[in-house]
Amino acid sequence: MFQKKHLINNKHQRIENAERAISEFIKSKMANVFVKLCVVESTGGYEKLVIKLYNIAVHRAHPNRVYAFAKACNHFAKTDKLDAKLLEKYAEFIAKNDEVIEYIVSQKQEELKELRAVERNLNDEVHANKCRLHKVTRKAREYIEKQIEFAKKQLEQIRQDIEDIINSDSDLKEKSKLLTSYKGVGRKTASILLIEVPELGRLDNKE
Repeated sequence: MFQKKHLINNKHQRIENAERAISEFIKSKMANVFVKLCVVESTGGYEKLVIKLYNIAVHRAHPNRVYAFAKACNHFAKTDKLDAKLLEKYAEFIAKNDEVIEYIVSQKQEELKELRAVERNLNDEVHANKCRLHKVTRKAREYIEKQIEFAKKQLEQIRQDIEDIINSDSDLKEKSKLLTSYKGVGRKTASILLIEVPELGRLDNKE
């Protein structure tokens, strides 16, 4: 069971990394607590649920940066409680130094990222199968051609689903319209940019 570590008012707690458990924790423990920033360590996707449910500004910390911060603070011990305390200190450092804060990732943005991952996999599959066609004959070739045809149909549906999600969100739709107003940027390129670079429209020129 994967669990999340929390430190509130110097009290360390462990809760299950499940929607119900996290929702109940927020409702019961954080109703009367002012939270300026939530810091979560990037853990291969396990942090996504916390980001979705915490309705506050959130910073997804790269493990290497947390490790460097720990070294600078002479923090070498490894326990759940100490790790939670370290992330609390890291959050204070981030807030004081105006580090880039990654704001709430909406459910639609998460769905777009997941669809984009499937789209990449299907593209790779189509490319790999096209390469195989040159090495096979007869029945094997027929099966591979059918696989390519099926994957292409799925790609069409996924791209339509991505377009539908973007058009259903006023912010994403407006950004897509702005991106496609530039010469050489089509709807597909715009959708990829919106998914892969979600900070578009939030950063200043220097950032």
